[in-house]
Formats: sequence, structure tokens, C-alpha cells
Amino acid sequence: MSGDDHPPVRPSWDCAADGKPWPCDQAREQLAAEMAGTNLAMWMATTMVHAAGDMPTILPAELFERFIAWTRR
Repeated sequence: MSGDDHPPVRPSWDCAADGKPWPCDQAREQLAAEMAGTNLAMWMATTMVHAAGDMPTILPAELFERFIAWTRR
């Protein structure tokens, strides 16, 4: 589960399909269609932990905004 048509490429965590920071808009739509609410936020939080390990120079607030904040909209 990663937004199958727009998966992340590690360790950059850019989208394989469009090169934008993952999750790109299309990946977010796909992920939200697959799961919702708390399940989506929890899965994205776990994914954020993996990304944080790959991108140690990115600030935690930036990671939160990129990986979790959008799940609450």
C-alpha cells in the first residue's frame, strides 16, 4: 500500500511516477481511497518514521506536514 501508481523511491522519498515529494497529490488520493481516518494517519506515521531514517536532515515539523498533516483534512 503506497499509492500503487505513485510509489515512493527510497531514500529520496520522491514519487517514482512524477518526481514530486512523496506522497504526491495522486498518491494521497489513492491512499485516502484505500483507507481513512485513524488507519490512514497511523500508516502514514509509520511511513514517516522510515522516511526520517532515510532523510535525517529534514526537520520533524516538515516530515509531519508532508506525511501526516494532510490525513486530517
